[in-house]
Amino acid sequence: MILNDMIILAILIAFFLVGLYSVWTGFKNFLLAQKIKNTAVSKAGSVAVGLVGISGRALSDAPEPSPISGILSVYWRITGEYYFYSGRSGRWLPFYSAESGKKRFSIVDKTGRIRIDPTDATMDLTVGRYEGTIAERRIFMENLPPTMDGQVMKYINSLDDDTQAPFREHDQSQIRIFEYYIADNGPVYVMGSAEPVTVAPGTGMGDTLEIRKGTTDKILYITTSGEQQVIKKTSSWCPLNIFGGIFLCVAAAYGFYILPGLSEWDAESFALILMVVAIAVWGIYTIVKRVWDDAG
Repeated sequence: MILNDMIILAILIAFFLVGLYSVWTGFKNFLLAQKIKNTAVSKAGSVAVGLVGISGRALSDAPEPSPISGILSVYWRITGEYYFYSGRSGRWLPFYSAESGKKRFSIVDKTGRIRIDPTDATMDLTVGRYEGTIAERRIFMENLPPTMDGQVMKYINSLDDDTQAPFREHDQSQIRIFEYYIADNGPVYVMGSAEPVTVAPGTGMGDTLEIRKGTTDKILYITTSGEQQVIKKTSSWCPLNIFGGIFLCVAAAYGFYILPGLSEWDAESFALILMVVAIAVWGIYTIVKRVWDDAG
């Protein structure tokens, strides 16, 4: 009985923490969407000090080709995940990450240009996805996925031995690689704090101000999707996150309240009901989101 109560208690604590995280995520995305909605898009040539949103083309004095696709970029990041099997199920786990230096770049529109300092930015970027295996010899499994794209293999082979080590450790696993980038001369939207720069000013507003993560608003959001797409993406699931999280917290709190008086059968039934409801809510959310994404 004591062991069962401890298991139920652990499940309730997990539900409560998941609920809190869901509510926090929902409110965070809601506030971000409202900030973007309420912040008018400024022109690069007439930006004023304070929180601004600006849309235009990203330009860099020293763009770099992204390592896999070779697209000239002002910033790139690569992440790798491998599929970890646990019994009959599995999950994706990260094993690799690399990025270009977060160098300053500029946003240009018809009115001029302004400099962007991407330090500590939250980014929602164009992404290329590659999936397969890098195994040369299929030792453990005959039904591995197809060999990884040649561009990815070329990138992996260009790395030094120490950097290649994580790939060699998972060469018999199914892996997927994501390449994120801000293309040079490509579309970009930035919301952040326009503040004076410390360098000697030249000609034009772009030399006296730059957009960075401010100390007051603490917002710097960079996306290649456009502000309207960001609003749609961040606000679509806020109600489900918030109210679903509240439901989990309330259910867990109720479980804490009645747990001492439950019989062993009642406790197990209560935990099972909670798990079934949570799985059902998550399943509905996943299906609706997938349909929404496909429609978009």
